[in-house]
Amino acid sequence: EGPPYLTLREIIAGGSAAAIAEIILYPIEVLKVRLQTGGSRTSLFSWHRPGVVAGTIRALSYHGLRLGLFPAVKRLLGDSGDDLITKLFVGAACGALGALIVNPLDLAKTRLQRDPKRYTNSFDALLSLPQQQGGAWVGANAAIIRASAGTSAQLVAYDMTKSLFSQSPPLVGVLLGAIVASAAYVTAAAPFDLVKSRIMVAPSSKNIDQQYTSFPSCFFHIYRNEGIPGLFRGWFPAFLRLLPTTLLVFPLLERFRIFLGAGAF
Repeated sequence: EGPPYLTLREIIAGGSAAAIAEIILYPIEVLKVRLQTGGSRTSLFSWHRPGVVAGTIRALSYHGLRLGLFPAVKRLLGDSGDDLITKLFVGAACGALGALIVNPLDLAKTRLQRDPKRYTNSFDALLSLPQQQGGAWVGANAAIIRASAGTSAQLVAYDMTKSLFSQSPPLVGVLLGAIVASAAYVTAAAPFDLVKSRIMVAPSSKNIDQQYTSFPSCFFHIYRNEGIPGLFRGWFPAFLRLLPTTLLVFPLLERFRIFLGAGAF
């Protein structure tokens, strides 16, 4: 038993924490995408931040769902929800659902990050997607696989690390959990994140050919031409971006959850 609308409170807490981190650390996200796709070299730190509106709405929705539904589904499963395999499956399912729903926002944000001059703003990008090749769900397969792998690794790593340090001051477990969760997410999701970015920007790139229109062909093309290191291109910027993000998101998440009456994660 918990307060009324407990799951909704958890979703709001997760989305709010992620949206704040998205706005603060957005330039690092832009750098990661441009390294992956060879995009624009315009300044990353100007007040003009193309795609930040789509990115913020995406953070509210995507992270709200995956961070809010993970503990809710674990509660629903009862004792079996604490099993490692079950937690990995729940994390993967929550990540996949969130990615499927927000793919148009992810697509608009990625294209604006790579080429700021392509659209007027985030809303222009979103409204233009249905008329373009592949529509609003270009790269959805890669995004879903990436979100499943990353969310599963991240949330289970955070949950387990926090449990290991349950006898320490609460902030110690949260911060150590965030560090371990960052490394777990980036490592599990890196190849799929790269494929997602390449597919999403393919229609606008003169350097990316037609083979980038599907997940398997893009994945194996990168593997054949760039090897295993190529699949992890942008790993370090992704880690640099995710580490401060998680160091912001998880403490904020814990505070928002307590403020909203949902308890600790």
